[in-house]
Formats: sequence, structure tokens, C-alpha cells
Amino acid sequence: MICYNCGLKIHNTNSKECHFCGVKFGCWCSHCKAPNPSMAKYCFNCGNQLTSSKEASSVLNYSVLAESRKNVAILFADVSGFTALSEKLDPEIVREIINDCFNYITAPVYELGGIIDKYIGDCVRPAILMMQNVPYCVPSICPS
Repeated sequence: MICYNCGLKIHNTNSKECHFCGVKFGCWCSHCKAPNPSMAKYCFNCGNQLTSSKEASSVLNYSVLAESRKNVAILFADVSGFTALSEKLDPEIVREIINDCFNYITAPVYELGGIIDKYIGDCVRPAILMMQNVPYCVPSICPS
């Protein structure tokens, strides 16, 4: 299942909220078992009408609001000199170089349970939820 707010894959089907973006799941679809906000009348995943749909009010349903405070690390990784390099090389070689860079940058992000917020040309903006038990050494880039 996927969080309707941030797109993160949800491994625990009993979760009351997304562990990354913090959005709270108000109801679950009886057909596809996907999480939905409490004010939804139709499932965001399959489109079936939700049976537990009810009026949502920020006062009455305060416990299901999406707001919550999370510590996250937002990074910005840009390839220095990329424009000058891309002007001198063949497009196929440039594509190989940038794909290798993106693979090197994104592997640790996914290992830490983060997401890639954006790819902007030759730069990457990942976001990682900071938890108490996050390892300081990512296996893909640190030797044992």
C-alpha cells in the first residue's frame, strides 16, 4: 500500500499514520485496503465509494489532522561543472555519467528509508526522516 499524501510504500497495514510525512489515515477502503483521509468519499487508490465516509471538521476530528512535527534531513546535491562537461561530451556519455551520479546519491537515501523529493536537471533533493536508531554509516558507501 502507498501513502496517499507522499507516495511512500506502507509496510505495516495497521499503521494509523505515515511514518514519513505524518499524515494520519482516517479510514481504509474495504475493497483494496488502501488508506484514505477521513473526509474522502471515494478511495484514492481504486475509486470505490467508502462506506465509512463522514463529514470532516478540523474541530471535531482534530485527532485525524495531518499536521505533526518530524525531524527530517533535506539535502541538495548538485553536480559541479555539469553544464560545461555536457557541452563537450556526447549526450550518451553525459547520460551515463549523470545516471551513475544519481545512483550513487540515491542508494543511501533509500537504504535509510528516505525519498527523493525532486530531480532538477543535474541535482537531486532527497529527504530523510531522522530517527533515533538511524545508522551513521550507510552500508552501500561505508566499508565494514
